[in-house]
Amino acid sequence: MLQYRAKGLQEHDDKERVYYNNAVEDLGNFYDPRFLLPLFSTILQPECVIDCLKFVSSHALGLTVMALSSYDTKVRAAAYHVLSCFYHHLEGARFREKRQLLYLMDTVRNGVRQQNQRLPFVLTTYIAKVAQQMLKPEDHMYVVLNRFLLSHQSLDFRRVPEFFKLFYGFDLEHKMEREWILSVLEEGISDGHSYELCEQQGIFQTLLAFSSSPLCDEHSQAQIIRVLCQAARVTRAAYNLTKSSGLLTWIIQLVEKKNLDQQLLGAIIDLLHVLWFTNLGQKEKQVDEAKTSSSTEEKPKSSVKCLPLPLITEFLSVALTISRHLR
Repeated sequence: MLQYRAKGLQEHDDKERVYYNNAVEDLGNFYDPRFLLPLFSTILQPECVIDCLKFVSSHALGLTVMALSSYDTKVRAAAYHVLSCFYHHLEGARFREKRQLLYLMDTVRNGVRQQNQRLPFVLTTYIAKVAQQMLKPEDHMYVVLNRFLLSHQSLDFRRVPEFFKLFYGFDLEHKMEREWILSVLEEGISDGHSYELCEQQGIFQTLLAFSSSPLCDEHSQAQIIRVLCQAARVTRAAYNLTKSSGLLTWIIQLVEKKNLDQQLLGAIIDLLHVLWFTNLGQKEKQVDEAKTSSSTEEKPKSSVKCLPLPLITEFLSVALTISRHLR
């Protein structure tokens, strides 16, 4: 649900796009913050009465928080305005989770260091999911996240909060904690900024190392592959994961080492598919244009660039390894 809304924040225009995601083919199915944020601003006027609990549970607060990741300065400014209006309503509201939500908004506000600051997608995803978790006091994650928030006065927007503590948790519910933080990564790594933040924190190296260990169960393995697949849609991430992190070699070792079920094998094939086409980029289009130019006896304006032969060989090696396990 949050990922659905996060992708809906990709502002577009027929003439110029400030942010583009190849994974999104049809923007018609997504919410447009340029419509919803003015609507929220209207219903959050001081003279209006609003059900703050409903505003949070219906993901309206989450969508507004996600808008802080917008590349459009006007959308971000509108989101900050809506959050300010909601904060004043929340102060006068009466429901059980009020104090936790107020403290969450305070930690976010204290972490913002400059006017109209753009926050990474992965951080706004984290905040939106925490806001939803504050409405579920019976869950284990409610206690874990509250403990973290109460020990910090502000959020550090240069890193994923408590990633290593949640990923390598030692509580009885450690699998739940790992699943939760992996879901944040799966939904939040949507651009180069989020990828760089995770890369600097050493998150991808951690995921690759853990998934190769006997401690990693199939559920965590599938989640890690989905996180990598999401990251691989980012051009910079796909290149670095392939060239520097040895992701293709990791895939070969994973396929040969474990008895994979067909669902997990399908996820690996999806990862390989995304890696190939993200690394390929516009090169396939350039080849088609070159062929068209040749057929019309026109000289191409520029030389066609292709993937390096060693990289193509690596992809073929992975594909052959996977094909031997298909049945």
